[in-house]
Amino acid sequence: MARVLHMDARDPMKNLSSSLHCVAISGMDGRVRGSPVMRVLLVVVGLAITALLLRQLTQPRIDVAKPAAGSVPGQNAQPPEQISFALYLSAPARQVSMKDPTGALLFEKDYANPVAEVHGHIGTRPSAILLAVHWQQPASSPRYFAKLQLDPPGRDSLTHVFDSTTHIDDIWELP
Repeated sequence: MARVLHMDARDPMKNLSSSLHCVAISGMDGRVRGSPVMRVLLVVVGLAITALLLRQLTQPRIDVAKPAAGSVPGQNAQPPEQISFALYLSAPARQVSMKDPTGALLFEKDYANPVAEVHGHIGTRPSAILLAVHWQQPASSPRYFAKLQLDPPGRDSLTHVFDSTTHIDDIWELP
């Protein structure tokens, strides 16, 4: 059974109360069902869940760092990656050595049969390399050259050319 709402233009408060009365009796028999305590509890639980979800969404994320290799007991530490190098010489050399700025030896080799090309590995990437090349016959050429190419893993190759009129004893500051 539909109710017809009559509006009275002279009394606006009467119109408002009639509208509210229609909303309140919208149930089948005009009563609101359920316990008031249960309704309040459901509203509180709904608000709490909503608050937790919003807190979770708006909280900044914190990245947890993975432990370094070897810091966890029982886990073997991986050896540092070796840097391979190639040294191309303009004349045969009898001795080649490379040191870091502190004087620690990176590579050294004396050759019974002089070589014009040397390949090897160094353990760490120093800030600079001191290269010393002693030629088999130092007076046979007016100018000597040595091209050093470093190939660090996961990076671009680094190349530098050393030149000298005698034995090469020079430094290269790495970028």
